[in-house]
Amino acid sequence: MKTIDYTKYPVPRIRHHAKSVLYFPLKQHKTRNFSYPPIIEKFDWSELFSNGKPPLMLDAGCGLGKFLIETGLHHPNENILGFELRVNAVEWINKVITGENIGNAKVLWYSVVNGFPFIVFIP
Repeated sequence: MKTIDYTKYPVPRIRHHAKSVLYFPLKQHKTRNFSYPPIIEKFDWSELFSNGKPPLMLDAGCGLGKFLIETGLHHPNENILGFELRVNAVEWINKVITGENIGNAKVLWYSVVNGFPFIVFIP
C-alpha cells in the first residue's frame, strides 16, 4: 500500500473551530453578510471521482482529512467523500489528494446541518 509523506504538504494555519454561523442551516439566517458554504442539491459524481460513481462512505467533519485519505488508499475501489467547514482545511486536503493522485477521495466545503439532498441512500 502507498504511504504519503505529509511533510511535502505544509499545513496552513487552521483554526480549531469554524465561525458559529456555520453550525446552523442557511435557512435559519435572516441575513447573509458572511461567507457560508454553498448548498448542494445535486451532483455529477464524475466531477469528483475518477470512476464517476457516488461515494460509499462519508466523513462528516473530516478535519485535516487523514482518515479520509488513508481510507481512500486502503479501499481504492470505493469512493469516500468528506465534509469540512474550514476552507483552509478543505483546500489543504484536496491539495494532498490531487498531489498523490487519489481518485476515490474528495472533500467539500459544506455544512452538514443543511442535509444531504445530493446523496441517495439505498437501504
